[in-house]
Amino acid sequence: QLLSRKALRIISIGGGPGFDAAGFHLFADFFGANVAITNEIFDLESGWAAVGQSLEGILARTSSYAKTTMRFCQGNLLTDIPICTAPEFVDLFVFSWVLTEASAGLYETGFQPLRVLFSHATLGVVFAFLDCTDRLWPAVLDAARAEGTFEAILVNNSHKTSMILQRVSAVCPVRAKQEAEMLQHCKAHASAHDSWQSKVCTNVPIQQEDTDVLPECDAEFMLHID
Repeated sequence: QLLSRKALRIISIGGGPGFDAAGFHLFADFFGANVAITNEIFDLESGWAAVGQSLEGILARTSSYAKTTMRFCQGNLLTDIPICTAPEFVDLFVFSWVLTEASAGLYETGFQPLRVLFSHATLGVVFAFLDCTDRLWPAVLDAARAEGTFEAILVNNSHKTSMILQRVSAVCPVRAKQEAEMLQHCKAHASAHDSWQSKVCTNVPIQQEDTDVLPECDAEFMLHID
């Protein structure tokens, strides 16, 4: 559905290096989609701005069909709400390894930064969550469905489960059954993480933006699970 449109607006949160922007462009070009893509990157690190401009030029020189325009904004998912202007006119949101780093702040606010985006999403809008761990997916899905009807597809690849949400009018029963089975694994990982965190991170102060605390705990946790 996305590739059938003439123009796409993509919001890439935490996508500073431009990997997801390049990947989607190449995907569209491979399938011969004559689509004009505006890819807006939001990242804490302002230094990625120059990378985005270089990437735009490279993609323009090597593309046969798709055209991508890169834009960069320095932004913080937890404090800049909504993270982008006019979220109701976005076709695809991509979260690149950013929710884990912001997990404490998201839980403290009841996932408000995401719920604002979910509430503005129109039918057909897609949210792609590409974090390194799937333990947040049950909570993210609950937050989405508090704002509207969303269908979830969970894809496991090399022991990493990504989640794709789409705003729909009704959830397919077959997809719902598949979702329930996959979420059981995600919930088990979340429970194991909470247990582990209570043991190793009890005395570590958590800041609003917990980039130094929880990832360290997550890294140690991931070494002890299959």
